[in-house]
Amino acid sequence: MYASTFSVRLKVRIQLAIFILKPEKSFINSRLFGLPYFHDFQSLSAFIALDCYRYNPHKDVIRSITSYLQNKGVAFRFNSKAINLTIYLGRDSRAISAIKYTQDKTQSIVSVSSRDVIIVSPRSIISRLTRGTNSTLPLLEFLDAEDNLDKNWAL
Repeated sequence: MYASTFSVRLKVRIQLAIFILKPEKSFINSRLFGLPYFHDFQSLSAFIALDCYRYNPHKDVIRSITSYLQNKGVAFRFNSKAINLTIYLGRDSRAISAIKYTQDKTQSIVSVSSRDVIIVSPRSIISRLTRGTNSTLPLLEFLDAEDNLDKNWAL
């Protein structure tokens, strides 16, 4: 008897949750329908508020991180294309000192220091297949350049 009562209560909880989460139902209808079962919701220990709302990764994660970084002085330059890199040749090191790029058909140069962090997305599926470091280039010997490297790789 207890098992059947539990399964009926569980079924009612599931139906209530489905009813409440339907976007076409109003808040008042869901409150009136759910009022007799409110004590059941109070006994749920695994109920999390985030389960009731839609999660949007762009809005909740990317936009938050972007606004935080902009407040800290990070300069985002989206939809840009690098044209040329100016390289500083030191005694023991090589480093990029400037990047010439186009954005909205306007050419600009940005100076780069050793403390700057530059994140580049080459818009190519090949970018995750090849890896390089600050001192070594990505190995492209296993790739046929004519088939795999397109205009997005050009400087």
